[in-house]
Amino acid sequence: MEPNTNEATAPKRLKTGGKKPLVMIGIIFGILVILAGAAYVGVCAYAKSLDTFYPSYAINGVDVAGLTVQEAQEKLEAETPKREIPIYDSNSRTEAEPLTPIATVTLAELGFSPEAVDASCATPFAQWAADCMEEQQSRGFFESGAEYLRSLAADEGERGFWLGYLLSGEPLEQTLDRLEEQLNWEVVDSAYEVEENAISMTKAKDGRTLDRSALRQALASAGSSPADVKASAGPTAEFTVVPAKTLTAQEIYDDCSGVVKNASYDKETGAIVPEEAGADFDVDEAQRLLDVTKESLHRGIEMACGGNRVGDIGHAVQSYVEENGFSVVRTFVGHGVGKELHEDPEVPNFGNAGRGPRLVPGMCIAVEPMVCQYKYAVKTLKDGWTVKTCDGGLAAHFEHTMAITTAGAEVLTHGWEEPGWTL
Repeated sequence: MEPNTNEATAPKRLKTGGKKPLVMIGIIFGILVILAGAAYVGVCAYAKSLDTFYPSYAINGVDVAGLTVQEAQEKLEAETPKREIPIYDSNSRTEAEPLTPIATVTLAELGFSPEAVDASCATPFAQWAADCMEEQQSRGFFESGAEYLRSLAADEGERGFWLGYLLSGEPLEQTLDRLEEQLNWEVVDSAYEVEENAISMTKAKDGRTLDRSALRQALASAGSSPADVKASAGPTAEFTVVPAKTLTAQEIYDDCSGVVKNASYDKETGAIVPEEAGADFDVDEAQRLLDVTKESLHRGIEMACGGNRVGDIGHAVQSYVEENGFSVVRTFVGHGVGKELHEDPEVPNFGNAGRGPRLVPGMCIAVEPMVCQYKYAVKTLKDGWTVKTCDGGLAAHFEHTMAITTAGAEVLTHGWEEPGWTL
């Protein structure tokens, strides 16, 4: 029999598929929804049952995630006094971009202690932790699940408040003394270098004086009223700026003429042409200059440890040198060492303790005191390399490169101080 090719009379073929796959997809989707709902209900039930703080939970900036109220209280008592308050320069602080604090102080330095929370204006730690736990557990059943899931994603951030405690007394005044010494500096007159036929001027530095009373008031109220931790950005320090003096050519000449032999001076161009000083010198005094310079290097190295600042090194060097009647060169300084020979930070051999970039373990720096017999002014000759003292006095230079560690400086170039070492 021939197959029937007439579509109108041909028998219909059995259809496959139909609605059955859609029904299966719907059933699977429904099962997934039910499982997801059950899982979420389980998360909610688990969150409601917790007697510890959720992950990513902080009180007053202290991480208490996973702790009970009692454990959180103990940690708050231990950690809150260490909480740092940043201080910013009022002349440079803007809302547009975050700035680096010019200093930081801790609540402990300002007179805060865990015992102080018994004051009438403060909240005891135990009550504070209990209030935060009560706030966590006061959420509705499903709200608790949502909050717990957000905490797993570290979406909560900091919680809690500053203590309502008025900071005052002797510790506050001692901290202000330190800040005054750290943040004030004297006017620096325009520096200069005497070259073969001209004077090269460098920029002067303004001095400034801290408004102690304004900063005292700002710090004393740092914990006096409850405020959201995120909003507690820290106070600003007010300064009175004293403009630096710009030396005239005549003043520079007057300063140099007493130490440069037979100096000639052109008032129109400011040119000074000194005659070379003689080579004769006191051998004993030269040896003393070498000994003092070398010892100043060792004193600077003693301050080169993690947590100190660059200014601590310079202050140690300068203090010892000047105690012995010599002066420290200002034009050239030590430096960081890394992929390049000379990198940041600059490491001056002068300055104030507690100022400058903080030394961090892992840094590598070169400390290199350059000490003059008389005045610290120096000149660079036409070859662009040779440096001499302006007054013809002797100068000495010692240097070490070191790695910064928490235990101190690990000197990497100690070979030249060992017996028998030669070039």
